[in-house]
Amino acid sequence: MLGTAPSPGLLQLVDEAAGHPRLIVSLLTGLREENALRTVDGQAHPVGRVLPRRVTAQVAATLETFSPDCRQLLRTAAVLGRELDYEVLAPLLGTTPSGLVRLLDEAVATGALDHSGARTVFRGALLHQVIAESVPASLKRALRREADQVRRLRAREEPAAAGGQLNDRQHAVVQLVGQGLTNQQIARRLDVSPHTVNYHLRKLYGNYGVRSRIGLLRAVQDGVRANAG
Repeated sequence: MLGTAPSPGLLQLVDEAAGHPRLIVSLLTGLREENALRTVDGQAHPVGRVLPRRVTAQVAATLETFSPDCRQLLRTAAVLGRELDYEVLAPLLGTTPSGLVRLLDEAVATGALDHSGARTVFRGALLHQVIAESVPASLKRALRREADQVRRLRAREEPAAAGGQLNDRQHAVVQLVGQGLTNQQIARRLDVSPHTVNYHLRKLYGNYGVRSRIGLLRAVQDGVRANAG
């Protein structure tokens, strides 16, 4: 398409399209149309990081083929991050996690999202960026404030550990921490998002007055011994 070899920087940009053929064609064509490529030592280099208008138009046209509910899901989720947090998205969209299943199936089938195990993410950083940028800045701020309110409400409703007594989810998190698993690995084991794992750990740290995983494990063990005694 370019008539010359791509530079490593251009290859990296193309990789962010995650193998979407039409998105890659739009990207390269748009860069050429907008004179956003320069040739140095026989390689094509991108000029800056502004995406071509053709890419934005391509993604907008693709989104129009989705159902309105699916478009709302994708645009809301894109504002909050590349990985979807079902427990936050569901109340924002006025539904339950089970109510998201149909929309997630549609988004995965059309190639907008990838789902593997417990994680659902946007397919490629480029698609995520374009969809997020399609939301006005003022609406982004409102959505993020609303998401923070949902997280705070969940925090108030969740039973806290007290006197070494853990609820089932907290107990599972502590057990997996004791096995040396990372937050990502714990999230996959429990079929929750890493944000949820982070939330549980922060809450446990606060309840036990510790700042590390080792401190948490010691505090939990001390609490078990004290209760046993």
